[in-house]
Amino acid sequence: MPVHHLTWRLTAHGTAHLRTVLDALRWLTADSADVSVKKTRSWFNSTLHLITVRTTGRAAARRAVTNLGPELLLQLLEESDTASIDDENIFHLRLSLSDLVRGRIELAQPNSKQDVIKGRIKLAVFHGEEATTVFRQLVHESAQRAERQGLPRSADEWKSKRSEEE
Repeated sequence: MPVHHLTWRLTAHGTAHLRTVLDALRWLTADSADVSVKKTRSWFNSTLHLITVRTTGRAAARRAVTNLGPELLLQLLEESDTASIDDENIFHLRLSLSDLVRGRIELAQPNSKQDVIKGRIKLAVFHGEEATTVFRQLVHESAQRAERQGLPRSADEWKSKRSEEE
């Protein structure tokens, strides 16, 4: 599939339950990404956690994109425009953090004040290819794979499988 890597970024306030947020991000990426948390202070001296989740390698990126599920992927095709792909062939999207910690993967509403997770999908676009065509191919293939595999698995199912492995 035509993808290099996937990166999710968010800022979690000091009042957020960090473990819940990190578990939600691990579920989102199907445990196929590296998680980095940097603790810092805001202008007003409150605690902030700058969280970056990045897949390493194409296989992990494919798993993470597929794990978004067929409904969300097809919604991306319907609602996304070419402005979501920048000059570096990166597709940008935003997910709702509050929905994610509740076990649902939903796009954030445009111009909403809710906390969001910023996603960047680096497309593998080669000479002579159009980024929008590559994006559509990625989404179609990922949606088909997600449908076959029954993805995304429920957050509860993921947690129970993860606890069995530990």
